[in-house]
Amino acid sequence: MIKRFALLFALLAAPAAAQGTADLDRLYASRDWRGVSERLRLANSEADARAALQWAATKVLEGAPHAVALAYADLLWRIGQGRGDESLKHEAAIVTLYSVALAAVDGAACLDRTAIEARVNQILSATGPRITLLRDLPAEQRQDARSRVTSLEQTTFLRRSEDQEICRAGQGEITRQLRAPGTEVIEQPLRPGQASRTVDIRPGPTYRPQMYTLQEARVRREVQRQQRLPALLRDLVPT
Repeated sequence: MIKRFALLFALLAAPAAAQGTADLDRLYASRDWRGVSERLRLANSEADARAALQWAATKVLEGAPHAVALAYADLLWRIGQGRGDESLKHEAAIVTLYSVALAAVDGAACLDRTAIEARVNQILSATGPRITLLRDLPAEQRQDARSRVTSLEQTTFLRRSEDQEICRAGQGEITRQLRAPGTEVIEQPLRPGQASRTVDIRPGPTYRPQMYTLQEARVRREVQRQQRLPALLRDLVPT
């Protein structure tokens, strides 16, 4: 396991200052995944980026939800692009594929059956170049990418808690959020490559997505990871 994920810690040889991630710890403890993602996005200095990478890599291995894994992948990709470092971009693509795997597996806990496909599509639409990078690799490296994602998902399966953020992507859950008291709908600015604006739904404080019980969810997640995940990974990164 350590060797398999050695590159995951490629930038982490130098010790990071603990105080540099105290805000991330607070956001994580409050399950503010939007805040975690934004904080990682704003890690610009070399010292801050190193601390943020170390923090995020540790959380991913501890079983962080898919949104944290995706934010970590975003930071790896940004640094890799800035440095022209193909190994970091490759690693970002692997972690992105892992976040897709989490959405597919942990989304089985959602009562809204449209949630998995919706969230997976959201991730893929935002990270297309990374999946293309993996698809363009030689066959042996494509197999290694799928194996690494499968291995990491197996490692963190029992460590991961319910991921409500996935459920929020379902069509039925979007309707429930819009009807919840205190919900805000915020139009987002156009990003490069986007043809139209998107909206950010920030549900009111009483909103909770509908999910299976923990026992039911555990069974459904196990079925999903055994029966559906291998096919999804092969579809995205063909043999």
